[in-house]
Amino acid sequence: MDSVGEWLMWLEAKGTDEVDELYRWPRTPVGNLQAEIWRRCGASDWNLDHPNSRSGSITRTLRELVTNDLLPHQFSVLDLCCGDGVILQYIARMFRSSHCFGIDLLRYPTHRMAERSGASFYHAPLQLLVDNEPPQIVDVCMMLNTFRGWDRADLDSQTEYDLPQKTLAWMQRHCRYVFLTVNREQVEWLKREGWFVWDVGKGEDDSRLVCGFPCEGPEGPGGVWTLEKPKRS
Repeated sequence: MDSVGEWLMWLEAKGTDEVDELYRWPRTPVGNLQAEIWRRCGASDWNLDHPNSRSGSITRTLRELVTNDLLPHQFSVLDLCCGDGVILQYIARMFRSSHCFGIDLLRYPTHRMAERSGASFYHAPLQLLVDNEPPQIVDVCMMLNTFRGWDRADLDSQTEYDLPQKTLAWMQRHCRYVFLTVNREQVEWLKREGWFVWDVGKGEDDSRLVCGFPCEGPEGPGGVWTLEKPKRS
């Protein structure tokens, strides 16, 4: 396997028999996801120009990173527990040289729209992903409401109690940047684990959307990053 896409395809095939058994977020509002995001953020992911828009905050930050040569034009994006894929759709449209991947156990009609923009979706459990190593570094990893909502996941208390820690450790080993929605306690957790994080916008409810990188991560910007705010494009 030479690419992230081939690796995700392998994960999908490997995890086919475990999809139903390993789904841990049964209360996700599948049929009306963007309405729920609008209620909790003040804007849906379709509202790119709204100040509370998650998609707007993420794409603006990506533009800043590319403009400042902190991210290559042909960057890869992996959205963990990606939901309906609307944010990936915008990234694929706005950054035509990017490689956009989403992984989720659920299939959404909007995935087809995002695929027409250039994104790809794979159906495999998160538990399987964090136990395996990708063939190359992922430039950008996203995990939004699911990351801040670990306490609402039906994790197996015997075998999955450490899934939040394993997920963060996987990101630290294999990703240059992450976008996460986090509460205050999680921000402090990230800092203790050696991450540099900065606020980029509103998250769901009282959480914040942050971008960050592991200060001693894989080929990351830790050694060259200045703590000044990047210039805008």
